[in-house]
Amino acid sequence: MLSRTWEDRRSDARLRTNLYRGLSRILLDMARIPLPRIGSFIIDDHGYIQLSNRPFTLAVADMENCNIPLNMPREVTFSSADSYLASAISLHDNRLRHQPNGAIDRQDCIDQMSALTMFRVVASRLFKPELSHCPFVYMLNDLHRSNILVDKDWNIKYVIDLEWACAKPIEMLHPPGWLTSQAVDVIYDDAYNKQRLEFMSILQEEEQRIYGGSDSISKTMPQGWSNGTFWYSLALQSQTGVFSIFYDRIQPRFERSHATDSNFYRIAYPYFTMDAHAFIAHKLQQRADYGKQLRIEFDMPQLPYIYFSNILLFSAATS
Repeated sequence: MLSRTWEDRRSDARLRTNLYRGLSRILLDMARIPLPRIGSFIIDDHGYIQLSNRPFTLAVADMENCNIPLNMPREVTFSSADSYLASAISLHDNRLRHQPNGAIDRQDCIDQMSALTMFRVVASRLFKPELSHCPFVYMLNDLHRSNILVDKDWNIKYVIDLEWACAKPIEMLHPPGWLTSQAVDVIYDDAYNKQRLEFMSILQEEEQRIYGGSDSISKTMPQGWSNGTFWYSLALQSQTGVFSIFYDRIQPRFERSHATDSNFYRIAYPYFTMDAHAFIAHKLQQRADYGKQLRIEFDMPQLPYIYFSNILLFSAATS
């Protein structure tokens, strides 16, 4: 698998070219046929393949496994990017609402509420209205290095773990976020952009070679980097990185000074939910109760102070 040789050999331009060419062909082939809705394919009771399931991503599965309610029934598909974005953002809302250790203290809760409130607001400023209803394209949402099997020259031979593939808005199709081996919430712009440009040059060559005059994907993807949909899409898929990405990558595109302006948080967080003060009090009590349950389960007089706001480490409802 690629992950075994990536760190030692990723500086080899020849290997990267082979890899990027293979990735480009996969992305282009999967996105070649526009799809009528945003969702996932299923095999129905009669053996036919139908695009009739919600877009089933890793984030959806993770939250369901943590017993977090989702506003995305299995049989629901989406006819517009706007409706899908609203539903996908609500997944993050519900994580904060229902995860017992969703906020570590009052300020952390306010920070998350403010980010999610504005995250919803700015979506319409980043995604183009004219692309809201089409095209939707099939894409891989878990294309990390351990799911890519390559030969010694980094020619892609197989891709595994395809269960998270689904149809999404074309503006959410981007180069992989791991091109510089950094987590999505700490990507260094200049280093990543250098690799992104190298990848995009090869993708454009492949699109022209395979599809002739068509360049819709190689034109749309660079716009995602310049207008911020690249970061928005990464944030939408990351339970742990969404807030860092918002404050570091998205908010500065609108007003850089708000990150250190207490008035921003004071004004923004009450719009997350009605009776925001009661919501914060509930989250703090919920976390305290969660800590008590952990101490009982693990027979610990005091829990170590670990920042685990965005990760459900333990559910007292299960044993």
